[in-house]
Formats: sequence, structure tokens, C-alpha cells
Amino acid sequence: MKIGIIGPQVSLQRLRPFMTLEDAFVELVEYPCSLNHVPELLEKIQTELDGIIFTGARYLNYANQQATAVIPWREIKRSQSELY
Repeated sequence: MKIGIIGPQVSLQRLRPFMTLEDAFVELVEYPCSLNHVPELLEKIQTELDGIIFTGARYLNYANQQATAVIPWREIKRSQSELY
């Protein structure tokens, strides 16, 4: 299974230490992207992936407004007590 993670570079850097999946059948692929480039990126990568995770609700909401999901899209839930 190949999962894309889309968000700003700073968010991906903060998540990177938590993205180690030992003995898993999942390949995580980072896609650093500014918000306004999300629709273009989604058009290019969706057919190559099994799912997409956005680094926050802002990116997911914008994607939902500007593009059509052909694979599952989710966001990473955040709270004030989390590092990212």
C-alpha cells in the first residue's frame, strides 16, 4: 500500500520522526506543497497512490473544494498539546 502525505515542508519535517513503519506493508511518500498547489499535485499523484493523508484540516478542506477524490483522503487530527 502506498500512502501520500501532503502538507507544508515544516509539517512534514515535524512528522518525519513518527513515520517509521517497521514490518508494515505501507510505503509513505512525502509531498511538500503549498496550499495553492494542492489541486495540481492531486491531479498528478492520485492514480499512483492508495490513499492520501493531509497534515491538517486546512489542506484537506481546500482539496475538497478544488479537486475530486478518487482515492481515500484523510487528515491528521491536531490538538494544542501535540508537537505539530
